[in-house]
Amino acid sequence: MKKTLTIISLLLIIINGNFTVFAQTTTPASENKSRTENVQNKDETKLEDVVYLKNGSIIRGRMLELIPDSLVRIAIVGGSEFVFKASEISKIVAEKISTPHNENQNNSSNIEPPKPTKVEKPKYYRDKGIYTYISGGFLMGITSDEVPDVGIHGDLIIGHQLNRWAAIGGGIGFNRYPLNEWMIVPIYADYRGYTNKSSESAYYSLGLGYGFVATNSSNAEAKGGIFIRPAIGYRFSSVQKTQFLAELGINIQKAKEEETIWDGSTVFRNYTFSRTALRLGILF
Repeated sequence: MKKTLTIISLLLIIINGNFTVFAQTTTPASENKSRTENVQNKDETKLEDVVYLKNGSIIRGRMLELIPDSLVRIAIVGGSEFVFKASEISKIVAEKISTPHNENQNNSSNIEPPKPTKVEKPKYYRDKGIYTYISGGFLMGITSDEVPDVGIHGDLIIGHQLNRWAAIGGGIGFNRYPLNEWMIVPIYADYRGYTNKSSESAYYSLGLGYGFVATNSSNAEAKGGIFIRPAIGYRFSSVQKTQFLAELGINIQKAKEEETIWDGSTVFRNYTFSRTALRLGILF
């Protein structure tokens, strides 16, 4: 009987010891699981495409298209897409962003994405370099007989912009005075400058040269004379290299005729064409 009790006691001790060992071996697994969850709760690292523009703007999102030396198309949060020319871009890089891990994935759809930022193209502006100006318009005035006269004219000017205040060039044009039946082609030097350091600006100009007679009102020999072309105008803003200009000025043209009449004497006639010039043009 005593031997039987001894065996039962030993069995109880062994069973109790196994439970203790099992409890001790399961504790580290529980700790490891807790540590794993802590690691998963840390921020996850992702990459995004970042476009730096020359005007200082920064666009972050996902690159959709990249054509070297041509254009870049990128989509930002919210689905908006932007296209930029290569000439507008300073650099393109991939940068890391930190996205907090959300244990409740169902709540992530309730987060409102940031509103996309509208990027405006910079206005075109330059104060140095070669330029071409083409214009046309109307010449309005009164003849020597006090009759209103409206003619047409056009100009082509090519020059070099030294700075905002000064540009020097050369021009050629045509001036038609219909009632007097004169057509004069002036060739002149052109000086101009701008008041504002921006795409849109008021400006001033002065042309000075000589006008050659193409046609006149009689069979008399006609000669041209000095040509003066002062004007003020306005250059409209643009994102392109081509800009529109509106101009108001005065065209002053000297001319004369020499005619031999029936008695052999020579008659001289002097003309001064003074007209208000209203013109529109493009500058590039």
